Amino acid sequence: MVNDYKNKIYENYHSIHTKKLYGDISIETIKRQFKFWKYFFSEYLPTDKNIKILDAGCGNGGFVYWLTQIGYKNTIGIDISEELIDLGISLNIKNIEQDDLIDHLKKHEGTYDIIFCRDVLEHFTKNEIIEIFSLFNSALKSSGKVIIQVPNGYSPNFGRIYYGDFTHETLFSETILNQIINATGYKFIKLKEVNPVPHGFVSLIRFVLWKLLRMKFQFYQMIETGYAKGFFTQNIIAEIKK
Repeated sequence: MVNDYKNKIYENYHSIHTKKLYGDISIETIKRQFKFWKYFFSEYLPTDKNIKILDAGCGNGGFVYWLTQIGYKNTIGIDISEELIDLGISLNIKNIEQDDLIDHLKKHEGTYDIIFCRDVLEHFTKNEIIEIFSLFNSALKSSGKVIIQVPNGYSPNFGRIYYGDFTHETLFSETILNQIINATGYKFIKLKEVNPVPHGFVSLIRFVLWKLLRMKFQFYQMIETGYAKGFFTQNIIAEIKK
C-alpha cells in the first residue's frame, strides 16, 4: 500500500516531477534515449526475441517502446503512475498499464524471462525491497534474471539522485545488494557503473574526464582503506540471476 504522501506525488508524477526534469515527452525525445539504452542494456538481451520481458516501473513506456522496436514484442510495462501510463498511451506506446508492482508480481509467478527495474527500487522501504526481490524470484522462470538500476550510496555525488525525489527511501551499494540477494535466494550478481556514454565529441570528452575523475576517487579510497576497487557513479546497474 502506497503511503498518502506518495499517492499525492504519484498521481501527478509527470506534471510535478518528470516534466520539470525532462520537459515535454514525444516519440522523438524517447528515440534519443535509444543509444543510451543500447549501450547499457543490450548485453542482457538474448538472441531469442520471443522471451517474455517485464519493465517494472516503466514510466511513460519509452523503454518498452525501445524493446519492441528492436524486436522483443513480448514485452509489457507497468507503473504506479496513471498519469505516466496515460502519457505513454497518448504517444501510441503499446503493452503498458497502470499497476502496483507488488500486486503484479504476486499474480505472475513463473512468467518472465527478464525483469527490468530501472530507477524504481529506491522508492521503497527496506522491508518492501526484501519482499520485492523475493517476488521477482518467484515471478521469473527458472533461468530468468533481473536487471536493476539503483542509486549508488558509494558515489561521492549520491545526493543528487537520492535527494532528487521526495519519494526516495533507500540507497544501495555493492555490499547492500549482495546482502539482499543472499537473503532472497539468488545465486549471481554482476554490477557495472552508469558512466557517461561516448556518442560524439562532447560526450567523448566527458567520458575521458570521468575516467580521470574516477582515478581520483580510487586514489582517495586507496589512501584511506588500502583498497581501490569500487563503483563510483551516481547510479549502478546490476544483473541478478536465480
